[in-house]
Amino acid sequence: MDGMTWNTEEVKKLRRLRLDPIRNTPDRLRSLVEHFLKPGASVFAVTEGDGPVRVSKTLARKVRDLTSKGEMGWVLEARPREEGDDPFGQPWVTLLWSYPKEFAAAVAAYQAELEFEIQAKEIADGDRVTFTRQATRYGPDHKPFVEAIFNRDAGLRDLRRGHRAALDSGDVETARSISIQIGELLDGWVSG
Repeated sequence: MDGMTWNTEEVKKLRRLRLDPIRNTPDRLRSLVEHFLKPGASVFAVTEGDGPVRVSKTLARKVRDLTSKGEMGWVLEARPREEGDDPFGQPWVTLLWSYPKEFAAAVAAYQAELEFEIQAKEIADGDRVTFTRQATRYGPDHKPFVEAIFNRDAGLRDLRRGHRAALDSGDVETARSISIQIGELLDGWVSG
C-alpha cells in the first residue's frame, strides 16, 4: 500500500469484509481504524463531529464493529513507514504505551470474564450455587485492547480456543487451568 491504493491481497481482504476498496482509500480507512482504537471513540465524531475524517454512519459503524472484533489491525500494519514512526513498526504498541491503564483494565476485565464463564458452566452442571461478584464486566470498551493482543500472539489464540473447547466439553478444571495461563500471558503483555 502506498497510501493511495491497495495491493491485490488487501483488496481481497476488503472485499471479504464487504468494504469498497475504491471509496475507502488506505489513508481514510487507517484514520477510521486509529480513531476506533482509542478509548471512548464515537461514531458521532467521524460522522458529524470533529473526527479525523467524515464518513457515513453505516461505514463508521461497520469499521467500529470490525475494529472491536480485531479484524482491522492489518490496515495499520500495512502502512508505509514514515520518519518518526514507532520503531517496532507496530502502531498498536504505541497505543499500548499511550493507554497503559486502559489496557490493564481491559486485561483484568477479560480475566474476570474467563472466570465468569467457568462459574457459569459449574452452575449449569450443578457444581456451584452462585457467581463470585465481579468489579467490572468485560465489554465493548475493553474488546479492542484485548483483541489487539490476541491478534498478535498465536499462542494466546490457541489457548483461547483450548479454553472454549474445554468449556464446551464440560472439563471445568482444564478450562480453569487454561484461563490461568491466558491471564499470565496477558499480564506479561501489559506489564512490559
